[in-house]
Amino acid sequence: MGTLSPPQLLPIRVATLKDARLLHELAAQALYEIDGINYDVDTYETFRNVFAHGDAAGACRIIVAHERGKPQSLVASGAAWIHQILPAAWLPNGKLGYLQWFYTAPAWRGRGIAHAIGEQLIAWLGQAGCTRVQLHAIDKAAPVYRRLGFEPTLHENFWLKLPTSPTTR
Repeated sequence: MGTLSPPQLLPIRVATLKDARLLHELAAQALYEIDGINYDVDTYETFRNVFAHGDAAGACRIIVAHERGKPQSLVASGAAWIHQILPAAWLPNGKLGYLQWFYTAPAWRGRGIAHAIGEQLIAWLGQAGCTRVQLHAIDKAAPVYRRLGFEPTLHENFWLKLPTSPTTR
């Protein structure tokens, strides 16, 4: 697809299934940095399968930044999903965009990489018919999302962790 980035930034491109292993490693770095969680425990195949299914269905796009001349040296990523939910007054077509997996390696922060990735993903969601985009952010990342136009919601978000079984892992 070629580069999607302005010349002052690192090359930014749409990820492919060939990037799944590297994306999984970047996600593991992010989660370890955020929560101290060792994410790299038997999740690669599920990660790859979910990405493959979403990509094939046109419901997922992942964008990555890499070092110049080193397309396999990923330094940042972000993902967008299109969720079809029941329509409502605030979402007449029921297409809800969701951003996740934004991460920039520490040495590459402060260069506008996450912002550039976010702009590309938001544009893709808009072209797909989404009129609202949701995300969950850690406090230190909130300024990036505010610069992209996100605003805090008036409603709390809740989380319920269900017990896992061997068939749901």
